[in-house]
Amino acid sequence: NYQGGKGWEYQDGKKAEGENRTDYEFRWTTRDATSGDDIDITVKVAGNLVSSFSTDYKVPKIYSKKSDSSVAEITSILLVLLIGIVTIVLAFKRWRAYELSFGFALGMGGLVAVLFGIFMYMELPSGMGWTIL
Repeated sequence: NYQGGKGWEYQDGKKAEGENRTDYEFRWTTRDATSGDDIDITVKVAGNLVSSFSTDYKVPKIYSKKSDSSVAEITSILLVLLIGIVTIVLAFKRWRAYELSFGFALGMGGLVAVLFGIFMYMELPSGMGWTIL
């Protein structure tokens, strides 16, 4: 269907004459054999050079669903807020009680590191998972 220009139908063309050159824009269309949707090809010619070549293909709605990333985004925001609030509250309580020790600071740092690691894992693209490690 796509070989040798077979199946492509010329749609329209535009001509823009400048002082020293003439620019053209051509558009062809065909039907996708699988989905039946239109595929457009646009070619822009500036003088004697092809300046642009683009294809426009509408992805079928069945494949263009937005993933449920809003749940992951809300969870990420809540996790970051939780980490921040817990860290501030615990540090403030210990500071007010004059119990802010080196061991407590290491423990808080470890807790924040673990929670931040979970947050970073949640932000990975879904296909990567543990294989990135």
